[in-house]
Amino acid sequence: MNKLIFLLICSLTLGVKSFSQENVVLNPQDFKHYFDGFNHDDNELYQQYIPNDSAWTFLKSAIPFF
Repeated sequence: MNKLIFLLICSLTLGVKSFSQENVVLNPQDFKHYFDGFNHDDNELYQQYIPNDSAWTFLKSAIPFF
């Protein structure tokens, strides 16, 4: 099973590398509305380690936008 996962990851990585010849960096602000919409609709019964109102700030710094 581990070999299968490894081969899948390798093939996806090679496919992504050959897909585009230019370097593209995604703009984090293009994705903010998804998090805002989810957090607006979510009834946060129990506040977690990262509360909804801080989720975008945390994720923006933790997600690699490449």
